[in-house]
Amino acid sequence: MARPSVERRRKRQRGSNLIESALVFLGFMLLVLGSVEFGRMVYAFNTVCESAREGARWASVRGSSSSSPATNATVTTYVKQWAVGLDASQISVNTSWTPNNNPGGTVQVSVTYTWSGVVGVIVPRTMSFTSQSNMVVLQ
Repeated sequence: MARPSVERRRKRQRGSNLIESALVFLGFMLLVLGSVEFGRMVYAFNTVCESAREGARWASVRGSSSSSPATNATVTTYVKQWAVGLDASQISVNTSWTPNNNPGGTVQVSVTYTWSGVVGVIVPRTMSFTSQSNMVVLQ
């Protein structure tokens, strides 16, 4: 008599493995996609910081006594070339010199980037990263 109840129990649990596997797979994919999005976000943040520093370094050796002095447009072009992997249309660069572009002055490069996520479940859909770098003008 115990035999028929075991068979009935097996029939009731027939699709449970499929449902459990689907739920575990869904959680696993959320974890993987969240990790990828977080990695993209950290890459964008680090690239913005590094591009601001490189832009300031580049402008500091191209002061008014240089053969080709840096301008806001040339620094912007250089920073956008440095920011590989980011959407160049989302990058804004602001360069200012204090008091001027002469040697001994200070150059400040500020880079702002609007990052857009692909998944938007684990991390926010958009974020704005800003970084500033100051250096002394050498030439």
